[in-house]
Amino acid sequence: MKTSQALRIVLLSIVLGCGGPAFSQSSTGSISGTVTDQNNAVVQGATVLAKNTATRSPRSVVTNSSGLYRLTGLPPGPYEISIEAEGFKTFTQTSITIDVAQSVNIDAVLVLGDISGRVTVNENASMLNSTTAEVSNRFDGRRLSELPISNRNVYNVLLSTPGVSQLVTGQSTFATGLSF
Repeated sequence: MKTSQALRIVLLSIVLGCGGPAFSQSSTGSISGTVTDQNNAVVQGATVLAKNTATRSPRSVVTNSSGLYRLTGLPPGPYEISIEAEGFKTFTQTSITIDVAQSVNIDAVLVLGDISGRVTVNENASMLNSTTAEVSNRFDGRRLSELPISNRNVYNVLLSTPGVSQLVTGQSTFATGLSF
């Protein structure tokens, strides 16, 4: 009786000892790689998105300062990845299959993309008079208060207008009176 009990304990410990490593094996996979540009310079801050095409569940990560990325804990199945970075075209690779405990390495080379931008001006621009050579300027209360002049008389304000200068001695005047 004692022998059968000891035998059971030995068998149970063998089964548990062998079963532990079997259960500790990873049932997930990973995708990793390096992101570079056409000149083999690393691209840091690129967003890497892996999407399981069967379940449509996405996972994303950002490349580090060495251009490396690693997506871990991915369930086995079919995947596609896309890599985006500012100033570059999106890199896409499909038909990636991850098996249990498999690590897939996908290095990406990003191609420069079209640079486009938008400029929005929220200030009133002065109107250009294209019919005559006349130059004019309008001073409202805000503009007058912001002028960098100490004595706020009309002549100092007039001299702060672009294109207006005071005539010096010896220059001819256009009209009698003021010499501007």
